[in-house]
Amino acid sequence: MTVTIDTSVLQTAKATKGWTDARLAAIAEVGPATVSRILNGHGKRRPHAKTLRRVCDALGLEPRDVLIPSQSAIRPGVTSGQSAIEEVA
Repeated sequence: MTVTIDTSVLQTAKATKGWTDARLAAIAEVGPATVSRILNGHGKRRPHAKTLRRVCDALGLEPRDVLIPSQSAIRPGVTSGQSAIEEVA
């Protein structure tokens, strides 16, 4: 399944807490460069599920709050992306 990370949700949660990328990285126990790549949507690959979970946990979010399924990933009859996302999260 192909999903996209809604970086605006992560950035808003970080800003609400008044954290820098370095502070988020320290709390999530990931590298600052990793946080930067996730928040800016950069990088050649998506973060590992465990890494995304750590960042989301630090911000008080669930991975499903920040994942957007592609239209092709949504099964017929599913009215929202929720069910398709839960398989990944």
